Amino acid sequence: MLPIFMILPFSLGSQYIGGSFAYRGLSLLHIVLLGGMGLLIFLKYHIANRKILYAVSGIVMVLFIAFIFPRVKEAFNVVTKNPWTETIVGYQSLISVMEGYIKTATVNELFGRLYFLWPLVTILLARDKRVKQKSLFIYLVIVIGIFNFLVTQYSIWFAPFYALLFGYLLYFIYNFLRERLSGQLTFLIVPIIGIILFVGFQPVFVRYRFTFENMPRFSEFEAYLWLRDSTEATSHFAEPTKKPEYGVMSFYKHGHMIIYLSQRPAIANNFGKDAPNFDVPNKFMLSETEEAANKILSDYNARYIYLDHNLYELYLAAKFLNLDPRYYFEMYSTETDEGRPTTALTLKLQTLNTVYYRLIRFNGCRVYIDDTIYIQPMRHARLVYVSPTELPIKIFEFVKGVKITGRTKAQQAVHLFAPVDCRHLSFVWADSLMSDRSGNFTFICPYTTDRIPAFVVSAGDTANVFISEDNVLHGDTLNVYF
Repeated sequence: MLPIFMILPFSLGSQYIGGSFAYRGLSLLHIVLLGGMGLLIFLKYHIANRKILYAVSGIVMVLFIAFIFPRVKEAFNVVTKNPWTETIVGYQSLISVMEGYIKTATVNELFGRLYFLWPLVTILLARDKRVKQKSLFIYLVIVIGIFNFLVTQYSIWFAPFYALLFGYLLYFIYNFLRERLSGQLTFLIVPIIGIILFVGFQPVFVRYRFTFENMPRFSEFEAYLWLRDSTEATSHFAEPTKKPEYGVMSFYKHGHMIIYLSQRPAIANNFGKDAPNFDVPNKFMLSETEEAANKILSDYNARYIYLDHNLYELYLAAKFLNLDPRYYFEMYSTETDEGRPTTALTLKLQTLNTVYYRLIRFNGCRVYIDDTIYIQPMRHARLVYVSPTELPIKIFEFVKGVKITGRTKAQQAVHLFAPVDCRHLSFVWADSLMSDRSGNFTFICPYTTDRIPAFVVSAGDTANVFISEDNVLHGDTLNVYF
């Protein structure tokens, strides 16, 4: 029981994000496991009748499971099928069935092929009469091994036990070979054990490439640093409980990088659906009107919007909000280049109308598709950064926008064109509307035109408009005359 008292002071003052038994609650779970083992040992020495002992022990284990399960079930992807945990390797099982095939890559990369022998090694150790005082060790191996099998991130607990188990296995193999090989062949023991180790742990040796694959891509890294160097710093960066001047809206997976690399507050981060604001970016991305999107940005004081070109994020956003992804995508089965079953997604009209797609694909411009579909422009989001890549990272700024008013003929089509030059991308932001019965019209434009003017066109007449940065930020009104 000494380990309980050693780690108890550190556990009592800890706050566990995601629950008291999440992987960050390492000490607290160990206290429960050791406490449960202590109770079983106590029962063993005070109940002589084996049938009563087994019955009472069974009741204790059922109560233990009933107590612990509600606190860890959110992490068990195999139980909850939560869309967030399905996207994060740490919350998935070590071995999982995905779209018709068994995935064992996680096991091989973390523990190697010898992992599949640990239950047999545990049985071998339990039956080995030469090893004394092993009950606690075997108990922890079984309980933590099951935890680790269900949730990959619990590998930090199981790794020490795994190392001890296979240290025992190698010792067993060594004695087995030494007893059966004659004196002249004993030199083979070391090569045989070396081959076992190489074959067993070879997948772990090449895991370095996965480490780099999980790092931010260069285009992402460059965008994070641009956000840090080119935007206004906020207060209270080291005091997250205080309210900063603004935040950055992005899909959850960018949250940590925006906080630590960009040094800007993120509206949502990688801690998942148990963290505040996790659903906010999902609702923002799937908004089909600018009014709904602007309300979310205003409610959470978001000034910048960080987007990467990955339509799968819309699929995830829908699942996170318990929406049917088939509302946004046509889905059909296909195969990867390796012949594995997968699901392909094609866009529906509803997807084109989402704020995410209008920004990342159309840069917030109005778009006509086949003369039958009209995509509204985003009048309060201006592109301020774009990466020079095939699928670019884009950062938008949420602004009030300048109001451009004027008068023309009644019920007349009016068009606004504003040239935009943003780093590696040049385009013309445009908007169109009909004047009212008195010929009045009002545009809202998020872009400045200090060098090359914007222009308004109506009934063959054209008027130039020069828009300053202050006009856009303060929501000023400019009048145009034909």
